This record gives sequence, C-alpha cells and structure tokens, in this order.
Amino acid sequence: MEKEKNNLNENCVVANLVASYDLKPDDAKSVTSINYLCIYEYENKGKKYKYRTHQTDNFSSIPETIELDLRKNKIKSSYKIGIILWGILILSIFIYLIKNVINFDEINIPLFLTFIVLYNIIAISKIKSQNEKKRKLDEKLEYAILNNHTVNAYLVETKLHFFLSDGENNSYYNESVRKYPYSGKYTYSYNGKKYTKTFDFLRNPPTSIRLFFDKNPKDIFYFTE
Repeated sequence: MEKEKNNLNENCVVANLVASYDLKPDDAKSVTSINYLCIYEYENKGKKYKYRTHQTDNFSSIPETIELDLRKNKIKSSYKIGIILWGILILSIFIYLIKNVINFDEINIPLFLTFIVLYNIIAISKIKSQNEKKRKLDEKLEYAILNNHTVNAYLVETKLHFFLSDGENNSYYNESVRKYPYSGKYTYSYNGKKYTKTFDFLRNPPTSIRLFFDKNPKDIFYFTE
C-alpha cells in the first residue's frame, strides 16, 4: 500500500498558472462566450513543461494551481488498446465458431483479422492525431496573442443558404449546407488595412467575433464568438 502511494505521488505534479488569455470578443456578453486559454507550468525530473487548457462556460475564478496525473494519458492509451485486443479476441472466437459449426468456408479468417487490426491501428492513430492537433492549436493561440496577431471582426452581412432542388445533383453542397446553413461576412482592420472574411455557422452569426492568425491577417486559423 505504501509503495502504491509513493508511486502515485511520483506521478502527480502541481502545475502553477503562469498566464491566462481571454479569447472572447470585446463585446461578448453571454456565458457561453466565456473562453480562457490557461497556461500552466510544472517540473518533472528536472525539466519544465507547459500544460494548456481552456476554461469555458464558467464564472468561477481560474485556479492558481492544478494537480496533474502524468500517468493519465498512458492509462487511457493502455485501456483503449486493451479493449481493442479483447474485441479482436472475442471476434476471432465468434468467427471460429461460425466457421466450424456452420461450416461457413467463405470466411477468410486471417484476411479478416488483418483488416480488423489495421482498422484499429488507424483508429488509434486518428485519436493521437486529434490530440496533437488540439495541442498545436493551443500553442498557436498563445503565439498569436503574444504577437498581437488577433483582431475583432464585425458582421456586415448574413446569408441563409438553401438546399438545392432534387433535380440538381450536388450532394457535397447539400451536406455542407445542412451542417452550416448560415454564413456571415465580417470586416476587420489590422495595421491600417481593412479586410473581409466569410465564415459558416450553425445558427445566426454573432455581431462580432475574435480572429486569430499566424502572420498574414487573411489566413485565419481560429475564431471565437
């Protein structure tokens, strides 16, 4: 028991808040617009690391310190892999029973199992890729804020898209419209130059949004309502 407690303490670190950035537009009033990028720092084995997280839809103050379990991601990964392996084993037994009891010789078990394994490898890679994208996005947001690569944009035109008639064959357009039936045209200024940009929305576009970009004000990689 004492050994488990020591291992738990070794894998838990206290991260200290070093910065927080308000990502919402200047005139946002709704609680759903609350969005803070919080930057924490912690030390592990003599090295310093950053941990970025968001605080949204919450009026409570941002905590000055948080406790992080460094084993959390490892445990989650092992858990997911374990479930996948158990799933493959159960599926293999099921197919074996079908093949031998029902004599369903058309099933190519090695090929089928290879397909299942490859499918799960791709699924795991996709999850890791999504987590990596989120981490990089938060890094880019912090960079944009520190370098003043952010502006408020204001709505000048709203459009409601309509589905194409059945006679018009454009499934991609119809699918896009179903997801984002509204579009809003916005204007914003940066370093004395005026720009316009159109974004798609699920509902009526807000009167203002906050934009974030790397270097070119035309290339927006993120915005908050």
